[in-house]
Amino acid sequence: MMSETQLLSRQLTLGQIDFVRYICTVALNNGSLAYQKAYPSCKSGYRQNARRLLTYDYIKQAIADYKAKIRAEKGFTVEDVHKLYEGAYDLAKDKHQTGSMVGAATGIARLYGMDRDAGGSKEQTIIIIGPKTVTEPARAIESEEVDG
Repeated sequence: MMSETQLLSRQLTLGQIDFVRYICTVALNNGSLAYQKAYPSCKSGYRQNARRLLTYDYIKQAIADYKAKIRAEKGFTVEDVHKLYEGAYDLAKDKHQTGSMVGAATGIARLYGMDRDAGGSKEQTIIIIGPKTVTEPARAIESEEVDG
């Protein structure tokens, strides 16, 4: 049985290397599409095979390494994304778009791993929506009874 350090340093096959490359670029985290691209001779079972590959620690590590390499090449950091989210939040606040403000705040939380809903932990985010404010009183609807 292999130890954890041996698994993480395990050599990937050419298909696995392609799978990692495609899932990080062309497929945009779509495992079954990445599997189709990496293994074109496979005619069915893309989803199951992709899910199986994604359970392996050495594949997860290879994906994380590849994404880190791409980020380093692009020079795009978490701080850059944080600034973009802050700009979006400020714009949404100026336009009184509370839904967009929540979206930007959620994005910032996810950047720093504070979004617990996605991780499956017992903590959950509870959104409280207040009552709708009525600006003018409700009008009575007048109707007539029709004999038919």
